[in-house]
Amino acid sequence: MKLQAVAHKRLRRMKKSQHALLLRFVLQHRALVAATAFLGFLVILLGILIPVFLGKFYQLALQTHSARGQIFDQLFGHISTLPSYFTLLGGLLLFRGMMDYLQGYFAGICGERFSRYLREQLFARQMRASISQFAGKEVGGYLLRYSGDMTSALNYFVKGIIGFANDMLFICLALLVLASLDLQLAVVLFVGFPTAFGIIYFLNKRLKKMVGKRRNTRSGNLAFVTMRLSALLSIKVFNREPVEIEKYEKRSEKLYDLGVRYTRLNALINALLPFFLYLLLAIVLWVSVYLEPAKAVDGAVILIFVMLLISTIPALKRVLKVNQIWQAGDISLRKIAAILDMPLEYESKEGEGKLRQLDIALREVSFSYAEGQVVLDHFSCAIPDRKLTKITGDQGKGKSTILKLLTGLYHADSGAITIGGRPIAEIGIHALRKLVAAVAPDLPLLGSTVFEVVSYSRKPEKRPEALETLLALGFITTLDDAVLDTPIQEGGRNLSAGQRKVLAIARALLTRKKILLLDEPFTDLDETFKEKFIAVLHSLKRSKTIVVIDGSNDPRLLIDHTIHLK
Repeated sequence: MKLQAVAHKRLRRMKKSQHALLLRFVLQHRALVAATAFLGFLVILLGILIPVFLGKFYQLALQTHSARGQIFDQLFGHISTLPSYFTLLGGLLLFRGMMDYLQGYFAGICGERFSRYLREQLFARQMRASISQFAGKEVGGYLLRYSGDMTSALNYFVKGIIGFANDMLFICLALLVLASLDLQLAVVLFVGFPTAFGIIYFLNKRLKKMVGKRRNTRSGNLAFVTMRLSALLSIKVFNREPVEIEKYEKRSEKLYDLGVRYTRLNALINALLPFFLYLLLAIVLWVSVYLEPAKAVDGAVILIFVMLLISTIPALKRVLKVNQIWQAGDISLRKIAAILDMPLEYESKEGEGKLRQLDIALREVSFSYAEGQVVLDHFSCAIPDRKLTKITGDQGKGKSTILKLLTGLYHADSGAITIGGRPIAEIGIHALRKLVAAVAPDLPLLGSTVFEVVSYSRKPEKRPEALETLLALGFITTLDDAVLDTPIQEGGRNLSAGQRKVLAIARALLTRKKILLLDEPFTDLDETFKEKFIAVLHSLKRSKTIVVIDGSNDPRLLIDHTIHLK
């Protein structure tokens, strides 16, 4: 019971978050939303007026008059000739076409704005999320929000909210108009509509269960394919292709069977809706002839009934199917809202200030990536100001973790980390990263040219300094500006490992930050690159606090201070 209560509470919180998300968007774009709603209302009015106006043609063509004819005169003025009628009808149709276009355009723009709003909110939140939260899900899990979930969220807003509101308003107004024309005929619809709705609603509930089963089966198949393709080498080496193909065919057959059952029920629902509507129309005609013998059949009223019933068919179809849109959109918006509610990196308002000293201290610091996997346990050390400090120790002892803690990517479970005597939590994340530059294997290159990869600001005036740094590191032999425009494939895939490392080092150096953290910086460097880089480090020792994790023990690297992790 407690677990159910927790689950219900969490669900209420998530629903509140997604509703708040929708409300924020509407408030930020209230003019666009209001214009879309107004245009939708005009389209609805015209959708009712035109069928009513067609009843006027019946009177003019057959020269008949009735008490209800006064309604036409009140709405459209006194029209006595067919030419005047057709002129006004043409104007109404043209105006309806224009309003249809504008309403569709504005609704589409609303949807595109909503998608853009969600995309930008998601990207900004993921950029600002704490690494510990981000690392809890594969990157592909986030990318799904930009495909299936984004489409469902878009449909939820455009079709599930805007479209549903328009359709329901149209149906209600149409019924009211019909009731004002002939209450006895309208009673047939007031009884018939709920009956048809009830039957189709029951079938839709069964369809909903099938949709869930299909979605889960499809997701399982996708996971199966992803896992097998990632292990393709093992499958081939151990000659398991026939086995895996047979497994997938069984899964595919199950999905096919579910698809057949879904198609059968969905086709029945789609067929029943127009059947019920035309059945209601037939009953209306029957009632008008056989149950109103004392009254002359008003052809104009019958024509209006026919036209309005036909006009409601698309709206009723959408209303009866909107539950599926709501379900898919609700799930997607909950997922998106959960990402937008992820904790952000902490940030202090105090900022960097003036740190005259760049000494670093870790006091009784403990850290674990997951419960039970302790990396640092009450660890303390001091890294002196403007010296070259080397951190050594066996693999898994926390060397790289210390660098991640110093860059604020992770936060210590307990203990204190200070720079210049100030806790890094007081300095603040952004101010801390203005102090610290890093080179590490898990910090890939970012950019499409050499200059974009190495330049922090990417301003044109930084190009000469970038050339000089690359020359000092041995990446180039002459100050040829054209080399900065050399294309770089994603992550530097078109470069050797050594070239990627040199560019990563250049990127860190060009930031001119006061603290330089280097995780295995000499790995993949040949002797020429290594010698030049060591010379650069020695030239920087008096102006920067440098921390190096290095297992090579190169005697050319003049170490001022060593920290050994046991």
